[in-house]
Amino acid sequence: MRRHDREVTERAKIDEIIESCDCLRLGLNAEDGAYIVPLSFGYAPGEIAKFYFHSAMEGRKVSMIADGTKAGFEMDSAHALGEAELGCKHTYFFRSVIGTGTVRPVADLEEKKRALTLIMAHYRKDRAFSFTDEQARTVAVFCLTVDQMTAKEHV
Repeated sequence: MRRHDREVTERAKIDEIIESCDCLRLGLNAEDGAYIVPLSFGYAPGEIAKFYFHSAMEGRKVSMIADGTKAGFEMDSAHALGEAELGCKHTYFFRSVIGTGTVRPVADLEEKKRALTLIMAHYRKDRAFSFTDEQARTVAVFCLTVDQMTAKEHV
């Protein structure tokens, strides 16, 4: 990272930045170039951090993900323009997390239901959701296990 003065290394602070983000952009390697898709997500912090996301049962993203697919991800929040008298003195405030990991489809029904609950918990803090086996069977769920991630903020 070039701007070490903006680097965030404390895990609790990184988790706070992740909590403030509402979109995870997943980057996959396609034959015709990079394929980047914005996703809603759930986060499972821990020694080995994991992100979960859901999808329709078919489509380009689904066809690109097999067990062990390598991926990159990015998320950001707290966007604001810092104005100045001169154009070149303007700045942009933000918080971001960038990383790489391995994606796999989630087949286990109990893990799928936990993942869907995590996704809803990320967006709806006001109530808890649970899912039936039938509901979990109707969607594809994926797990991104983080290999490495870095965080940065300019606030």
